[in-house]
Amino acid sequence: MHVDFAYYTAGYGGTALTETDFPSAVREAENYIRYLTYPKGDIFADTAQADAIKGAVCAAADAYHMAVRETAE
Repeated sequence: MHVDFAYYTAGYGGTALTETDFPSAVREAENYIRYLTYPKGDIFADTAQADAIKGAVCAAADAYHMAVRETAE
């Protein structure tokens, strides 16, 4: 996992995910970002863009989590 819960809360400022929900949401977010960017290679290996990629993963994890919650309601 490229983003941990400490980064999500402190670095990104995320509040939508609990520590329990975080691992599955981030895993789905990373998989989706990989799917969208696979023609460009492994973007997670790009250390020059690490902060931007972490932010994108956190935002996608929030969106995924909110979509799952809305679907469940």
